Amino acid sequence: AEEVFLQDFDVIKMCKLPTIFQLKFLMGGWRFRDRRPCFVTSFPGIEFTPKLGMKVRRFSDIICLNTKADTQRYAAMISERIRSKQKAIQFSPFFYKSASLKKPDNCRKVAFFSQSIMPKSRESRLFVMKTFIEMAQNNPNVEYLFKLRHLREENKVHTHREQYSYEELHDELLSGAKLPNLKFTTEYIGSLFKKIDLAVTCASTAGVEALGAGVPALFFNDYPGAEREDHGERLKDFLKNSGISVDQAELKKFDYQEPKEDWLHGTLSTEQNLEQLMEAMLSFDHCSKPIAPFLSVLCPKWVSDLIGKML
Repeated sequence: AEEVFLQDFDVIKMCKLPTIFQLKFLMGGWRFRDRRPCFVTSFPGIEFTPKLGMKVRRFSDIICLNTKADTQRYAAMISERIRSKQKAIQFSPFFYKSASLKKPDNCRKVAFFSQSIMPKSRESRLFVMKTFIEMAQNNPNVEYLFKLRHLREENKVHTHREQYSYEELHDELLSGAKLPNLKFTTEYIGSLFKKIDLAVTCASTAGVEALGAGVPALFFNDYPGAEREDHGERLKDFLKNSGISVDQAELKKFDYQEPKEDWLHGTLSTEQNLEQLMEAMLSFDHCSKPIAPFLSVLCPKWVSDLIGKML
């Protein structure tokens, strides 16, 4: 039923192909009439396990990779047989704009964007919360907004459960008291970007989204146990040569430097990347042959369908 619905589209853009379609991509066991859509897969944000992410997206006509470095990783790990049947291009969900990313002259509103799994430990998250409380106390003219990753009731059932809530740690550190210039918010991220002078995060994709929106951003990874985090090394590698990774002392001083130009262009999409994606979609052969057509000959269709369900 899904295939009958999808056959009326020229391009299907998704995070990754449903598992039942992966074998069909290899064998050509589609139910489409005479032509099929072009399947485009992409990453929804910063990818901490890029090899695994690439592996589950490899059965697609066009795979969009977040960074220039990831296109090189992909070429090294995926077979030539698959790559010859598809196009791998750099096209991330973060879009580069020519807006200035210079240090704001008068930083009056700072937003911290939380992430559910980094930092992970109670000690680390307590350290982050304490740092922002100290900043709010020392800079009463600056408003600090903590953008929540989850609502309290949502957090109990979310896939990426936030074990130690920043709200609860805040109440613990201040014994229930409130600072007038430190607030928690669930405001839509797009509207927040329009009113803040600086975005800060430890590991959230929002840090890169902010740059794409023309908002200066810093990644704060100077907390206890950062090197032991599950994805700590990948985040460190992602931020290497970025110029926007800071320690606690630099954060407290608003020691912001502009992102390195090479890193920006290797991480954010540009008009050129968009043109490459459009060209790849428009030139797609909707009657293209499967990667392993001999399997569809050797395997009856009902068998390939059954294997597809098991894949």
